[in-house]
Amino acid sequence: MAQYPQGNPYAPGPPYQQGGYQPMPYQPDPYAEDKSHLNLLAIFYYVKGGLTLVGCLLPLIYVVIGVIMIFGGAAGGGGNGPNGEELVVVGIVIIAIAGLIVLLLGTLGVCQILTGRKLQTYQGRTFCLVVAGITCLNIPLGTVLGIFTFIVLGRPTVQQRFR
Repeated sequence: MAQYPQGNPYAPGPPYQQGGYQPMPYQPDPYAEDKSHLNLLAIFYYVKGGLTLVGCLLPLIYVVIGVIMIFGGAAGGGGNGPNGEELVVVGIVIIAIAGLIVLLLGTLGVCQILTGRKLQTYQGRTFCLVVAGITCLNIPLGTVLGIFTFIVLGRPTVQQRFR
């Protein structure tokens, strides 16, 4: 048998003897389930944020329609015909509403991606709860995601991790 120097941490232990060396009983990580749930929520928030950002591009079609109404590409005269002034006003209103929708959805998408990051780093619990509440308004996926976020972030063990 090979001789190991004293204090070598990689030297084999004494052979198992009755009443001698007993292995430590397996103790699972008490936070393993919380880590898993927070990682899943983070992934879902990344996906939801990406979908929201893609969805915020759809109202840009209305911006194009509003620009066409203002400059008269499809109407043939724009502001020069008998109803030209009304078309310009309607075009401006359509552009303003579509721009507001793009701004709101873009902000929500970025906030959802930030929530995913904060859930992974155990920071900003209040921010995560606020975004979860706003996400609940997106039926049906956002509602499910928001409710599960409230459930997971409401656990005392998770609350301790965020402090």
